[in-house]
Amino acid sequence: MKKTILAVLAVTLCLLLASCASTKGPADSAIHVATFDEFTAAFAAAQADPAKDTILLEADIAWDITKYNAELQFTPKATGLTIDLNGHTISGVPKNAFNLTGDSFVLQNGTILGSDDNSRYSVNINYEGTNGLKDQALAHVPAAYDDSDPVWAKRVIVRNIYATGMLCGYSTMDIKDCEFIGGQYRGLVFQGSSGIVENVKAITMEEGASGGFIAHSYGTVLVKGNCEFKGKFGVYSCQCSTLSFDEDCDVKIGAWVTYGIYLEKQGFTTIGKGVTVQPAPGRPTFYMNTGANLVIEKGAVVLDADGNEIPAPLTEANIDYKDKVGESDADWMGGGVVATWTDNR
Repeated sequence: MKKTILAVLAVTLCLLLASCASTKGPADSAIHVATFDEFTAAFAAAQADPAKDTILLEADIAWDITKYNAELQFTPKATGLTIDLNGHTISGVPKNAFNLTGDSFVLQNGTILGSDDNSRYSVNINYEGTNGLKDQALAHVPAAYDDSDPVWAKRVIVRNIYATGMLCGYSTMDIKDCEFIGGQYRGLVFQGSSGIVENVKAITMEEGASGGFIAHSYGTVLVKGNCEFKGKFGVYSCQCSTLSFDEDCDVKIGAWVTYGIYLEKQGFTTIGKGVTVQPAPGRPTFYMNTGANLVIEKGAVVLDADGNEIPAPLTEANIDYKDKVGESDADWMGGGVVATWTDNR
């Protein structure tokens, strides 16, 4: 009897040890950080140690502006890492001071807030401050949203993040279940970046100086799920960008001050089923200039400033229309011609 009891206890102990080992494994791959200095040092430590693939925040931290600021940015290489904020907050980030670089990394589960005087973004991805880099942008357009596609397989994933503005520069992006709210300039920007935006709110302060969501500089962006975009103007598509909306989406586009959608410099936007667009009081629904192209498919809801649906066909009465021709790229759609729209409702 004693032998039987001892055998059972031995098996139980082995199972417990195995269980502990299995739960300990993932923790061993993380660098746990609780201060600003630990957080900034963790990136180099993770790159130096192949066994470390996660930076895990264990406390709220305040940005140290004496070390990294608008003039001296923190630009760590994040390739291959998961930056898990673990429900915590990084606060007081100066203008463009936090700029993650690389590809194939994940940013998730927390809040990143700009300082009171931050007039741009609280977090950036591969920010270079340059527009219109055609070859660099086209290199980040995936052929398919599938991991078998080599471009999509190296995407940057942003999940469950709340931030006061984010710019994604020349990257392949997969952004889901995020909010970019309260920024003084823009909410979410794809600058030469391509990918998917799904279940996202991008809403600036009422006095914000630009748009809620921006597609810019040769990027190709697909919007999915439940989204809301609002800024001085709701959505801005320009400089040979391609912006479209999934047919099963539910997207509300609005404006604090001007247009629902602002299109110029050969920006190409298609709206359809599930998309509702409304301008600010006293403004037309759209702005169009310099070879931009707008396609309105069946199911799209186009409202005037009073919330009344505008029937097809759309006319210039509902557009702040400029007849200057496309000037950004003679080889791109809209080059050398005026802005056009097609209403298929």
